[in-house]
Amino acid sequence: MDEVMKENGYEEGVNWITVKDEGAPHSELAWRSRVKIPLEFLLKQ
Repeated sequence: MDEVMKENGYEEGVNWITVKDEGAPHSELAWRSRVKIPLEFLLKQ
């Protein structure tokens, strides 16, 4: 997905970020602990 974003003119850290949380489950409890990352990124724009 990172390559697709780059090919379409997006700049990492400017208008898109990728965060890999290796081994973390995809559940509401897991997302609760990391939801601040995308929210802070989106709200700084």
